[in-house]
Amino acid sequence: MRDLKDVCGTRTAAGSLPGFAWPGGYPVLYMTKNDDTLCASCASKWQDEDVKAFIHWEGYPEQCDECGREVDSAYGPIQGN
Repeated sequence: MRDLKDVCGTRTAAGSLPGFAWPGGYPVLYMTKNDDTLCASCASKWQDEDVKAFIHWEGYPEQCDECGREVDSAYGPIQGN
């Protein structure tokens, strides 16, 4: 389960959404209302109310549903039990 957060107030002065969390540098991905996963660059084109942010902590790389870019997780694939 992803811990989705509102993006309101997180844009840079240039208007883009962050690709990494501060502090820590963890990779941030975005989820649309249609459950599409977006990289920061593609999510920046959307209105704040149409996307939520989440940190990609672990697991295989996630692929952006708009541009196809793969974003690695912070800790890599989940290891066996």
